[in-house]
Amino acid sequence: MKAEHYYRNYKFCSKLGAKMQECIENRRRTHDTDCNDYALTLHSFDTFLVEGTFDDGFLSREAFDAYMEQVADRGVSGSYLHNINSCIRYFAFFLLRQGIDCYLPPKGKFRRSNPKKTIIPTVEKLKKFARFVDAEATCVEKIKNWKYAVSYAVVFRLLFLLGLRISEALDLQRHEVRFTDCTLYIRCSKNNKNRIVAFDEGLASLLREYDNAMEQRIPQRTYFFPGNAKGRFLRETFEKWLKRKWKKCFKNSCEGDLITPHCLRHAYTVHIVDLWSSQGIDFKKMLPVLSKSLGHSSVANTYYYYHSVSQNGQAVERFIMESDDVIPQEVRDAFNN
Repeated sequence: MKAEHYYRNYKFCSKLGAKMQECIENRRRTHDTDCNDYALTLHSFDTFLVEGTFDDGFLSREAFDAYMEQVADRGVSGSYLHNINSCIRYFAFFLLRQGIDCYLPPKGKFRRSNPKKTIIPTVEKLKKFARFVDAEATCVEKIKNWKYAVSYAVVFRLLFLLGLRISEALDLQRHEVRFTDCTLYIRCSKNNKNRIVAFDEGLASLLREYDNAMEQRIPQRTYFFPGNAKGRFLRETFEKWLKRKWKKCFKNSCEGDLITPHCLRHAYTVHIVDLWSSQGIDFKKMLPVLSKSLGHSSVANTYYYYHSVSQNGQAVERFIMESDDVIPQEVRDAFNN
């Protein structure tokens, strides 16, 4: 079961805020549920309206598109965007039933007007960033931000060393990190699937050291990465931390605004292919193993990761060329373009 969200008492401040609250209460009554995820989505949209230039009391196409583009910039999955699209579409229907004119988002998947390619950091950059955040965590050990600095440095490693989704890393409970056999139990991830992900002794040593240090400060905690008193860290705060630290570490780089947690998952996949290339390993035999480790429903989903690769190295090129009988045509076209 997914971790419960504690967002029942939102304050809506936009000119559409009162209607959003009314819509949430109506949905709770008609669907017999607390609608926490739905309320979270509308509150995020409400905040966007207040902070931007669209708070005119009207649900316009311009406001919807700008918000969806902002969410998409975080590197979230297509299904996550689809869920947000459905939530705002439901709100639009609510307004229309009350005789309030508004833009009705189309049914189906949201398509970006100007798709951005995913940034794939090099191994050298990832290692440099890891050393940078480790040094900062050591410097702030005695102040209140120690928990965040150290925790995020460890979460970062789970993303680029194991290819975890950010939600999978943050949802980890303490008993799901198994030091006896060096495995993580990923619970109810995408499509409500469970899986086992193995890690090596080097990462085990780091996780054990972190676990012991955190246990001294927060005894008997539920989550491996404890956030506030009610649960684990939030995805949004990690994303902000990643962008801020990346800009600070690579001052002359333009990647700061584009780097997302999902970029690290893509980087893991690409660099695994690079490793196979250097070792002469058969891609076709190993890709099902990689797909299972990533939690993809099929090997084809792993192939689609190459759609957004912005730094196609020789390893990826060899992968594409040598797998002509199994690579979907869409991936081949994206690579050639």
